[in-house]
Amino acid sequence: MENLKFNDGFKSLAVNGDESRVIRFNPTDFGITDRMNDAVKSLEKIFSDEKDYSFEEAKELDAEIRRIINGVFASDVCTEAFGETNCLSIAGGKPVALNFLEAMAPYIRKISTEERKLSEKKIKKYTDQL
Repeated sequence: MENLKFNDGFKSLAVNGDESRVIRFNPTDFGITDRMNDAVKSLEKIFSDEKDYSFEEAKELDAEIRRIINGVFASDVCTEAFGETNCLSIAGGKPVALNFLEAMAPYIRKISTEERKLSEKKIKKYTDQL
């Protein structure tokens, strides 16, 4: 089979430095910011309900949170990010799902800014010729 190779913008990140746990997504996808904002709103609703969940409720919410987060990245990032840990689990005083999104947001902003600057530089090269 022949191979088509091009820069698709996808990045691979090792989760907490563990190269056996890699997530792959495109941080410059134009829809990722909107999907991230929608996800945060949905998760805030879930996390604002400070109640003790039954085992079954926690399991259902974990599945819903994973669906929401995977939707942001248009791929299954939760399996690598959380493994079998329930996304409602607390670490550092917050649910691990929220910790994950808070860690991803600045990375997405950084890469998007870098790519935008690179694009502007390349475009300027051509517009300066006009």
